[in-house]
Amino acid sequence: MIDDYGFERLALEVDGLTHEYEVRWKLLPPTEGPPGYPGEPFIPLAVSFAMKSGERRRQGHLDYALSRSFWAEQHPPTPTEEDGETLRRLVLERLSHDLGVIDAGGDPEALRANRVPNFLRP
Repeated sequence: MIDDYGFERLALEVDGLTHEYEVRWKLLPPTEGPPGYPGEPFIPLAVSFAMKSGERRRQGHLDYALSRSFWAEQHPPTPTEEDGETLRRLVLERLSHDLGVIDAGGDPEALRANRVPNFLRP
């Protein structure tokens, strides 16, 4: 199910979390570079999370990206569907860890604070 902002619900089971989470994600259009670092195109993917249980409930966004250096073919000016799938796979591999950090009260590197995404490598 996709919400009004284009985020799709992500059914994610993470062992060991104290709290329950509502998690959604959205692959965003490619951009020409993060704020302050123009020139290197990348594909962003945003994950929204909302803690559904516990006294101190948190919510926010985690930002991830795949730069052109890691696209399947670096020469096309636009990424392929395969590149988007690679980013989704990498985020799924990383997301359990980042939710665990949030669950423990910490702030993972990907937490949206300065609008520069956490760049992932295949």
